[in-house]
Amino acid sequence: MTPTGNFPFAIHGIIGQHWTSSSDSNLRILFGIRGSWQILTEESVYEMSAEDVLVLNAFQAAQVTATSVDSALFLIEIYREEIENQLNIQWTPVFDCNSMAEKQFAYQEKEFSQLREKLLACLATFYDLKEQNQFAVYEKFFSMLSFLKSHFQRSDFQIPAAYDEKIQQVLTTIHLNYMKPLTLQQIAEETFLSYHYLSRKFKEEVGVSFKEYLTTYRLKKSATALRISEQSILKIALENGFTNSKAFHLAFKNYYGITPNDYRHQQASEMLEVGDGKKVKADNFELLEIEAAMLVLSNFMVQKDPEEFLEPKQLERQIPLTKPLKPRSTLPKILNIGHCSNWLRGDAQQALLETCQGISFDYLRFNDVLIENQLIIDTFDILPNHAQMSRLISFAMENHLTPIIHFKIPKDNQIEFSSWLEPRLKVLQRLVDEFGDSSNTWHLEFDLDPLPVNLKENFLFFYQQMQRIFDQPTIGLNVGALYRSPVVDQLEEFLADLNEQHLTIAFVDYRSDPSDDYLWDELPKNLLKDYQEYNLTTLKALLEKYHCGGKVFLSEWNTLIGKGTTLRGTFFRSAIMLKDILYLAEEIEGIGFWLNNSIQSNSPEQPLTGQNRLTLYVGHQLKRPVFFVLQMFDRIKGSVLYQEESIYLTQQGRTRYLLLLNPTYFNPAMSIDETYMMYQSQLIKLELQHLESGLYQINTYTLDKDHGGIYNEVLKTSGLELVDQEATDYLKQAILPQLEISCIEVEEQLTFKELLSFNACRLIQIKPLHN
Repeated sequence: MTPTGNFPFAIHGIIGQHWTSSSDSNLRILFGIRGSWQILTEESVYEMSAEDVLVLNAFQAAQVTATSVDSALFLIEIYREEIENQLNIQWTPVFDCNSMAEKQFAYQEKEFSQLREKLLACLATFYDLKEQNQFAVYEKFFSMLSFLKSHFQRSDFQIPAAYDEKIQQVLTTIHLNYMKPLTLQQIAEETFLSYHYLSRKFKEEVGVSFKEYLTTYRLKKSATALRISEQSILKIALENGFTNSKAFHLAFKNYYGITPNDYRHQQASEMLEVGDGKKVKADNFELLEIEAAMLVLSNFMVQKDPEEFLEPKQLERQIPLTKPLKPRSTLPKILNIGHCSNWLRGDAQQALLETCQGISFDYLRFNDVLIENQLIIDTFDILPNHAQMSRLISFAMENHLTPIIHFKIPKDNQIEFSSWLEPRLKVLQRLVDEFGDSSNTWHLEFDLDPLPVNLKENFLFFYQQMQRIFDQPTIGLNVGALYRSPVVDQLEEFLADLNEQHLTIAFVDYRSDPSDDYLWDELPKNLLKDYQEYNLTTLKALLEKYHCGGKVFLSEWNTLIGKGTTLRGTFFRSAIMLKDILYLAEEIEGIGFWLNNSIQSNSPEQPLTGQNRLTLYVGHQLKRPVFFVLQMFDRIKGSVLYQEESIYLTQQGRTRYLLLLNPTYFNPAMSIDETYMMYQSQLIKLELQHLESGLYQINTYTLDKDHGGIYNEVLKTSGLELVDQEATDYLKQAILPQLEISCIEVEEQLTFKELLSFNACRLIQIKPLHN
C-alpha cells in the first residue's frame, strides 16, 4: 500500500477471509468494526471483536483471519518515514496498545474508550475527503496519534518518583534533549547548582555517572532506529547526539558487543525468522470502496449500542386534562443585527421587515453607533451618518423594538477609552435630543469580554457619561462566557467594586455557546444537555452574591453544533433549541438571535466572531430552522398543563397546544449518513384523557430535517454558491415546515402515536369546532 495523496498514512476498510500485514517500517492500527477475527502475531494469538484495537509496531507482522462471515475491520497504516520527512524529526515509537491483551490495567479501559472515539472521528473525517477538508483530516489524525503517544507509547526509561527532585529534572532534560550537545556543566548552571555537587548527587541517586547515563540513553534510541529505520548509520548517529560515526561505533560496540551494522543485520534476520513453523495462508481479502466503507462505519455506530439505536426510543404517557394550570412565562426575544452599519444594506432592511412581521421580537440589538465622517464600506446611501442612526432608531420604535446599543472596545484600539468614546457620546446626545424621553428605554450595554485594560476606570467614565446624556439611563453589562472562564475571579472583583460604589446595573447580558468550549472527548453527554443551566446558575450566583439586580439577557448563545464537516446529512438541532428556549423562558428576561450569518462580520472597526450563532437566515432570503423554531414557540398559547423534556402541553380557553420534541445529543462528527440518523428517532404514544366529546380540528406543524431544514434542499441545488434567484424562490417554498390539517370526532380521550426523527419538533393544535 502506498500513501494516499499527501497524507503520511492510508486508511482502508477490509473484508474477506485472510489478510497478512507486511513486515516493514510502517505502523499499523487495526480497529475491529464488525464480526470477529483471529490475529496471529509472534507473541500470541488474539480474538478480535468489534471495538477492539491493536497497534502493530514497525516490522511486527500479523496474520489476520476472519472467524465470522460478516467480519470487517479498518486499517490505518502510518508511514513512519513520511512523518519523519514532513516533521523533520526522528520518530521511532513503540506502542503497547492491544485491547485484547490479558493483563489490562483498570484505568486503560477509559483510555481505550477515548482512543476509539478519536479513531472514529479520524475515519469519519477521512471518508469525507474534500480538498477544503484536508486540514480537518490532519487535525483528527494527529489528535489520535498524539493520544497514542501520551497514553500507549512504551518508555525507554522510567524516572523513579523516589529520585531527588533536582535529579528528576536532570533526567527529564536528558530525555528531551539527548539529540543535542548536552553537558552536566550546562545543566548545573541552569539549575543554579555546583557542578561537583550535581555530579556526585546524580551518581548516588542513579548509580552511574551523568555521562554514562546520557551515552546509554543515546545508544538505546540509536538501536531502535537501527532496528526499524533504513537511514544511514551516520545519520542515526548524528540524530541521536553523537558527534561523529567513529565515536558512535566505539560506544555502540562497547555496549552491545557488535557494530551498528552487524546489529542491524542481526535484527533483520530475526525479523525474517518470525513465523517459522507456522502455516501461512494465502491472502484473500477485499479493500472497501469509499461508499461501502462509509456504510460499514455507520452501521457500526448503529450497532454499537443496540438498546439505544436499533429500535426507536419509546415514550408513553397518559395525561388527564383535569390537571391544574400553571402560568407560562413569555420570553422576550432580542434580534441581533451586528454592527449598526448593517442597517444601511437594503437586503438587511428587507429581512428585518419580514422578520418583524413573522416573529414577535422585543429588542433590536446592534453594535456601536455611526459617528460623523465614518466611512462605511459597501453602502451607497447618500444620507449622513446621524440621519441613518435616526432612521435605525425610528425603525426600532415603530416596530415596538427597544434598542440595545452594544459598546465593545476594539481589541486593537490604540487610543484612550475616553477619546474612543467621545465621538459616540456626541451621536448619543444628538439622538436623545431628537427622541426625548423615549430614549430612557434604550439599553446601553458595556462589554467586559474580554476584560479590557483599566476596566474599572473605563466603566466608571462610561457610566458617568451616560448619566450626563440620559435622564434615566438603562445601563447594563455584558460579562461574556462563564463556562471554564479564566477571568471569573476578576469579574467577581469588578462586581464587588460596583456593589461598593452603589452603581445601578439595570441588566446583565452573557454568552453561552458550547461550541466555544466544548471538546466531545472531555464533556460527558449529560453536561452538554445541562450546559445552559450550568452557565445561568453560575451567573445568578455571582449576581446574587454582589446584589446586582435587574434583568438577565442571553444575547449570544448556541446549542451543540458540528465541528468540521460531516459525511452526510446535517446536525439538525431544532429540538435542542426549543428545549433550551422552554427552560430559559422561566429563568431570564431576554434571549438573542442573529438576523443572518453574513452580517455578523461586517464591521468597519472590528471583526465579530460567531458565524455559527443561531441565525434566522442564510444570506437575507432563505430562512434557517431557527426562524421556524421561533414561529412554533410563538404559536404556543395559554397556561401549562403538563411539561417534561419531550412533552409540553398548554391550554388557552378550550384550545390545547401539544409540543413534542426529540432532543438528541451525540458527537456531530458521527452523523455519518442516514442509517445512523434514522435510529435516533423517538416514538411518543400519548393519551389525553377527560377531553370534552365533540368534533375537533387538528393542525399539526412538523419541523425536522426534511421539513424546515434548509441544507438537504440546498444540496439538491449544488450548494449555496450556485443558487440563483430562481433556485432561491424554489428553496423558499421547499424549506417550509409541514402543515397537516384534519378533523376528528373525539369521545372523552384523544390518542396520538407520533414518530419524531432526529431532533424533530412537532406542534399539534387541538381546537374544538363546537360551542
